[in-house]
Amino acid sequence: MRIELSPVGFWARFVSDSSEFVGQFRAATGGAEVCVDAWRPFPAGGCVREVRFVQPIRSRMSPVRRTRVLETERCCWLPRARADGSDGGAGQGGDGDGGDGGDGDGDGGCCGATLVLQFSQVFADTPYGDYFTVEHKWVVTSVGTDDAMLGAQPPPCLLYTSPSPRD
Repeated sequence: MRIELSPVGFWARFVSDSSEFVGQFRAATGGAEVCVDAWRPFPAGGCVREVRFVQPIRSRMSPVRRTRVLETERCCWLPRARADGSDGGAGQGGDGDGGDGGDGDGDGGCCGATLVLQFSQVFADTPYGDYFTVEHKWVVTSVGTDDAMLGAQPPPCLLYTSPSPRD
């Protein structure tokens, strides 16, 4: 999907710490008790935050009518390539440390031509909710000065995990 925002503009409008979009979106889709944490550096590079909310369940097959949801969001910027083909040693954070850009403002570094967002959701109160997570990834790639392409790669999927034996 082509959007009329650069990856940096997308970051600022939809996912930065100063954006209220995530909380408003969750509330508009029926979520309650929405709590969006600030971005913090992620040891493997980029940054991470947690979003917690309570979501209604509309399925008649479910014995519960609402569930607590924990969504972990990870973000990294892929560095711009230089004319010589190198990335300038910038790593994922843009300043060589692989963090959020090094300035501590939680802006994800805003250094690259591509923004990668990964989402992982766990549903605490649904039956067998500890058996699976929902995973998806968005890639926002610059295609011009003020344009970008937003793609979901792959489409959201369920990952089954076998729970550990209970004592």
